[in-house]
Amino acid sequence: MEEIDEWEEHRVGEATTDNKIIKWILLIGFLIIATITNPTKEDFKSYLRDQYSNQHENSFLGLLMEQGIFDTIIESHTKEKDFVFFTVYVIEVDGESNAFIGGFNNLLRIK
Repeated sequence: MEEIDEWEEHRVGEATTDNKIIKWILLIGFLIIATITNPTKEDFKSYLRDQYSNQHENSFLGLLMEQGIFDTIIESHTKEKDFVFFTVYVIEVDGESNAFIGGFNNLLRIK
C-alpha cells in the first residue's frame, strides 16, 4: 500500500512541475508577443492622423495633414518612452499635454 502512495506523490510532483513549466512558457510567449506588437512612433503618428482626419477634414488641421506638416509637428512635439513591452507617448502643444499608452498594436489615450 505504501508503494502506491509513493507513486501517487511522484505523479502529483510531476503535475506541479508541468504546471510551472506551462506557466513559464505562457508568460514568455505573452512577453514576446507584447514586444513584437509594441507600436512604433510611425504607428503613433498614423493613429493621430486617423483620429483627427475625420474630425477636421475642412479645417486648418486638415490642411496641415494634407501638406504633410502635421507629421513634422507631431514629430517635434512628441516624447516617447519605450518600455520594451509597451510605449508611452506624450504630446505637448500650446501647454496642453496628452498621453497615450501603446501595446499589442493598439494605442489608448490615458491623459
